[in-house]
Amino acid sequence: ARKEAAERARREAEQEARREAEMQARKAAEEQARKDAAEQARRELEQAAGREAEERTRKEVEERTRKEEDERTRKEAEERARRESEAQVIRLAEEEARQQAEIQARNEAGTKARMEAEQQARQEIDEKARRKAVVMQIRRDAIEKYKRDADERARKEAEDKLGAAAEDQARLEAEQQARVEAEQQALREADEQARREAELRARREAEEDARQRAEQQVRHEEEQRAQRDAEEQAQKEAEENIRLNAEAQARLEADQEARREAEEAIRIKAERVRRENEERASKQAEQQAKKLAEREVKAQARLAAEAQARNEAEQRARDKAAEKARREAEKQAERDVKEAKVLLAAEARAQRNAEKRSKTDEPETLGLDTAQATEQGTEELTPEHTDDKAERPTAREARVQAEREAEQEADHAAILEIARAAAVDKGDGKHYRQPIRWGAYGVLLFFS
Repeated sequence: ARKEAAERARREAEQEARREAEMQARKAAEEQARKDAAEQARRELEQAAGREAEERTRKEVEERTRKEEDERTRKEAEERARRESEAQVIRLAEEEARQQAEIQARNEAGTKARMEAEQQARQEIDEKARRKAVVMQIRRDAIEKYKRDADERARKEAEDKLGAAAEDQARLEAEQQARVEAEQQALREADEQARREAELRARREAEEDARQRAEQQVRHEEEQRAQRDAEEQAQKEAEENIRLNAEAQARLEADQEARREAEEAIRIKAERVRRENEERASKQAEQQAKKLAEREVKAQARLAAEAQARNEAEQRARDKAAEKARREAEKQAERDVKEAKVLLAAEARAQRNAEKRSKTDEPETLGLDTAQATEQGTEELTPEHTDDKAERPTAREARVQAEREAEQEADHAAILEIARAAAVDKGDGKHYRQPIRWGAYGVLLFFS
């Protein structure tokens, strides 16, 4: 029974050690899982912030590209409108020159007058066309220079802001430059064609006027008055055209200034929005990190509470098991004491029988007493089983009996002390039962 109790206590100690190791391993696994979850959440948060930043950058680039495309479209529309207005001015000038040439040719008489009128008309037409061409060339050069400067600025800004779109921008600029050159070439060809057609029409009309010279002579005075009126009207129209051109130039400059101011305002607003987005993203990241830290603290507290609860439950279980083992050990010790008392009583009875046998020389008494002690088992032998002579012990026997009883009491106390010493004090005010290791001293004490 003692061996079984020792083996059971050893198994319980091993199981307790295994449970402790498993609990430590489980705690380490839970801590590692918590750290992995926190790291995963942090990485996901960083990835989400990176995706949001990329999305904002992409949207800003798309917005800038769209605005630049709208600006190019608007500039192209303005350029087309300007070219149409210039062509209209040229047509009006040619029409005015043609009318003046017609009037001049009709006022001339004779071939010389006609030739002089035609020459004068051609010269005036050429001069006006030349002046108009020079003015238009100056305007075109100025516009082209402004366009080149604007394209250069836009290209530089696009290179600074959109390095990845530099090739597309260069290609668009090349296409636009080719388009402008083609339009200029078409404009020059149209001007030359119009001039040749005007000269041809002037010659044909001069010839026709020569044939109708007689009829026109009658209306000469009236035509002179009409000429003066036409000249005045042409002068007014020219002044009006000059004024309109000046106003258009002023409006163009004002529009350019307004565009520059609008671009600067848009740039400032975009910068402010970008800073606000960055600050908002930073605050969101801080809030997410704070929430994650709070969740981590709560998880740690929860895990600590669960671990504390488990430890308390395990402690209560260990206390119950230790109390049970202590009670079982005390019971076992009491049983061992009873067995020892029985054995000691049997031994005393055998010794007394041996003494009586030696005195009375009656060998049957020892066999009888031994058989009675064997039959009684765990019952304590009493003097009732002896004969009348044994019931009256001598003084020496009484002294020996008292000494033996004192030794038995001392042995009983020693066994209980050993049983109590088997309980281990862990410093928490409780005793935990440990297996009794008797050794040689216990064997001698048991059979003394």
